[in-house]
Amino acid sequence: MDSAAEAFGDYLGWTDQRHMQAGSEAATERDSLERHGIWSPARLSTAEAIEQSAKMAERAHKRFLQTVKLLHELQRSAPSLYVGHAAQINVGQQQVNVAPAAADASTK
Repeated sequence: MDSAAEAFGDYLGWTDQRHMQAGSEAATERDSLERHGIWSPARLSTAEAIEQSAKMAERAHKRFLQTVKLLHELQRSAPSLYVGHAAQINVGQQQVNVAPAAADASTK
């Protein structure tokens, strides 16, 4: 469960980073257009940084989905319990006494 939370937190962090970078770049370009009347395309390094953030968000989201899928599979496969030989088995509030048939006959 911690892995899913961590992966989802990474996903949110990288998505926020990408959003901040893209928004900051758009604001800079808008300001340049208003002040100087010219638009200059995004620098390659900025575009690469935004793309890198998007890739990191995708990776974190994929990790999150894989972890959730694993948790779902673990939940679906309920563990079975096998008790070979026991005189008494306590399960929660209920006690179950198990005695072999021969022992019952010899005590009577």
